Amino acid sequence: MKHSRTRLAAAALLLATAACGGHAGARPQYCPLAPGIAPTDTMVLDAVPASARLGRHLQVWLQAPEPHLDVTKLQLFLDGHPIAGVPATQIGGRCVVRDAKGKAVAYQETYEFVPRRTDGSREAWSHLLGSPGAFVDTMQVGLGLAGGPAFRTVPGKARVAFSVADPTMSGIVLVLFVVLAGLVVWAALTTSLLRDPAPSGDQHPAVDPAKGTAAPRRAPYSLARTMMAMWTLIILGGFLGIWLITGDPHGILTSQALLLFGIVGVTGAASGAITQRANEPVTQEIHDAQARTTEARERAHAMRGEAEVMGNVRMDVVRETEMTALRHEDNARILARRAPQTRQFLLDLISDGNGPSLTRLQNLLWHVTLALVFIEGTYRVLAFPAFDATLMSLLGISESLYLGVKLTAPPKPADEPARDDPSTRSRTEEMIEARKAVQEPPVVDPPRPDPG
Repeated sequence: MKHSRTRLAAAALLLATAACGGHAGARPQYCPLAPGIAPTDTMVLDAVPASARLGRHLQVWLQAPEPHLDVTKLQLFLDGHPIAGVPATQIGGRCVVRDAKGKAVAYQETYEFVPRRTDGSREAWSHLLGSPGAFVDTMQVGLGLAGGPAFRTVPGKARVAFSVADPTMSGIVLVLFVVLAGLVVWAALTTSLLRDPAPSGDQHPAVDPAKGTAAPRRAPYSLARTMMAMWTLIILGGFLGIWLITGDPHGILTSQALLLFGIVGVTGAASGAITQRANEPVTQEIHDAQARTTEARERAHAMRGEAEVMGNVRMDVVRETEMTALRHEDNARILARRAPQTRQFLLDLISDGNGPSLTRLQNLLWHVTLALVFIEGTYRVLAFPAFDATLMSLLGISESLYLGVKLTAPPKPADEPARDDPSTRSRTEEMIEARKAVQEPPVVDPPRPDPG
């Protein structure tokens, strides 16, 4: 029903235009004076279609006391905001309004616009479409001369339902963004995506005492990587939101948004390099222990084969070599256990080798504060906010302090596992206990005589 009214209004306006002359070169025809309008007034009579959006044609019907308005100076107004950079095109012919004596007293013409977001109208569109609360917003259409105020409008006329965003497309993009954010959270919980680099060679799982199952020993969460992921999602979400509303992907990213992304990206890369460098001694020790384990196992295997074939190798020597291999493997596990392990997400972010760090807490609070300002500014004005040089310098100083303290602070301490924790039982201990069980048969009480 709504679309039918829109089509009928457009058809009525075009028919009125045709009746007034058909085209610009046709002979002007007589048109009645709009009720309640003085012939000396320049007024907007109406606008069609009843629904509009960026990139769609909008036709405005204007009455003026003088003919031949300069189309190049005619400017579209929406809710009183001039929309610069949107040219006007006269369609149909000119309709002459005559008085009772047949004297021409006014002229009615139809102009067409295609609302677009240009460099000169970005601020106006920010006021019109910013802080969207619904997909459709009613706006008052007006006309005026560039640099001047808008002409008056017939009361109750020239109001259109302006579509802020397409509901279907918005729903699709929102679902995709939520899925992407969910994947990032899932990867953060199950992989090393947001964690500090762990010493290479740490392939030994820990045993969860509560579940009795093996679980990987995970490194602590990285503050720099977490902030990098947070800003990536914020900037991506803002870009998609602005693009959905304006329909124009150009000019959304600003130099300050790129600078902000560059700062957190460089900080994340530098933080990972510092952690990797701090892990080098432990990594080397783990690799050496693993190499000695492999060498001892190969030697024991060769000796066992020679003993079975030649019979000239003592089995106690073979067993001692196997025990040596197990001791080297235990050493590698102990070294890996010395690497920092995750405790709790927020505690990982604000802690270094000395415990909770004021520098890390300050860095985290500034990131969260700037993120809230960024999100609110993007929603309110429909553009990425421009942080001044002071705020960007403050963020740079905060990142530099974070990296400086991280470079000089000791590694995060590892939790000391309890001795009854199954993850602390070495294979050497298990094998020794197994051999004792074989060499020392269990004590069995002698049978009691049958009293009967």
